[in-house]
Amino acid sequence: MCFVRSFPQRETTGNTQESRTARSVRTTRKVSTQEPALSDTRQAHAQRATLRLSIIPSNHFVEDRDMANRRPFVGGNWKMHCTRSSAAGLAREVASGSADMGDVDIAIFPAFVHLDAVAGALCEFPAAPILGAQDAHPAPEGAFTGEVSIPMLRDLGVTAVLTGHSERRHIIGDSLDLICAKTNAVLDADLTCVLCIGETLEEREAGETDAVNERQLRSALEGIGADACDLLVIAYEPVWAIGTGRTASPDDAQRAHAHIRAILCDVLGSTAADALRVIYGGSVKPINAADLLAQPDIDGALVGGASLVAGDFHTICAAAQQCLENA
Repeated sequence: MCFVRSFPQRETTGNTQESRTARSVRTTRKVSTQEPALSDTRQAHAQRATLRLSIIPSNHFVEDRDMANRRPFVGGNWKMHCTRSSAAGLAREVASGSADMGDVDIAIFPAFVHLDAVAGALCEFPAAPILGAQDAHPAPEGAFTGEVSIPMLRDLGVTAVLTGHSERRHIIGDSLDLICAKTNAVLDADLTCVLCIGETLEEREAGETDAVNERQLRSALEGIGADACDLLVIAYEPVWAIGTGRTASPDDAQRAHAHIRAILCDVLGSTAADALRVIYGGSVKPINAADLLAQPDIDGALVGGASLVAGDFHTICAAAQQCLENA
């Protein structure tokens, strides 16, 4: 057996087990029935989102980061790139260059078909990056042609999974209900879930950034308690900045992250919200990483194109390490 860095498992208490059982029942129901893209409940939820903005207490917004409680997380989303050979080679480069960054949780998310090769490459290193998957089906097995289950991913050594990525939402068509089911299923399996949220350019220009983030966040966290915070990472990825070269300014990104943390405080409580990591994604590059990661509510990055170049990815990870040392 080889060692691949992973997150600590949650302790299972009676109440936690009951909540997981309840979520499993809900997950099965959502997977096995065809639901509209936006149910009546979700429509009402969306209509109330803007109203909630005015009732969240201002003291929920965090001014200073307690770095001792929030360890930086930097993930590389390789999307639909690489061959089997180049994916394994890139994994080796990332692992060898990040060996001295032990204070940062570094993860890579290859395509499904490359997970086995990447896992084999990571086994060559004593403390390798976290191996993640870009998506997962919420059902443990069944007649879901083309899908990949969480047990299949675990069998390959995967310990983290992305849910709700904007390309899944807006291109593939993942609904709010399906993203909720996936998020619950990943956490129920004691894997780290990186839940992605973010607004489109049209929503941003209409002044709906906070309302969209709140709707997506509250929907995905339905049924999830504060006990999940050690396995949950929120990735704010404004859709208009993904792969476009446009990036939210550090001030804009910080404001969005502070509001997200306020929502987390309302949903999970202040202790969990203060401990939970909220990372930024959207054209993160070596040139802008340090300024973004220096913000008090930005706890890392989800990196796209720059993660395909080991040197660029190392620079971003080093910026996260430096922010931790400067805190």
